[in-house]
Amino acid sequence: MKVSKEKLRHFYSTVGQRTQHKSYKTSEVEKYHILEETFLRSFLKPGKRVLEIGVGLGRIVDALLDWAGEIVGIDYVPEVVEAAKNKYSKFESIRIVELDICKDFNDNVRDLGKFDYVLCMFNTFGTFLKEERSVAIDNMYSFLKRGGVDSFSLQ
Repeated sequence: MKVSKEKLRHFYSTVGQRTQHKSYKTSEVEKYHILEETFLRSFLKPGKRVLEIGVGLGRIVDALLDWAGEIVGIDYVPEVVEAAKNKYSKFESIRIVELDICKDFNDNVRDLGKFDYVLCMFNTFGTFLKEERSVAIDNMYSFLKRGGVDSFSLQ
């Protein structure tokens, strides 16, 4: 079954974000999230600039809040972006932006600057439509500083 971008957008603006609420998490999911946070902190140097693709309601932002120097989270679902903006409105070091990394975009969005780390967790990348993946990867690399690290090249 082929899933449209609109169906994905609807899913993530409604049901998809529920997994962030404790009442929906199983102990196994919670263990996974702890392992993921530990993994991220094992290679991210403290105080650096991080771009997270598919920020959602900010689970990764929460995990790196006291670790990263600055975090910019992007997402393409307007309702989710608005909720995340409200959640982090008091943090000067966090910026949430509505942007679809899977589309060609113009230089206006490049004002976000360059990042030490560009993260796209597998549960985000796995939702990209097959025909959009190469554009998404090219766009992610366009945000990476020379010598920066992306989540695709970790070994």
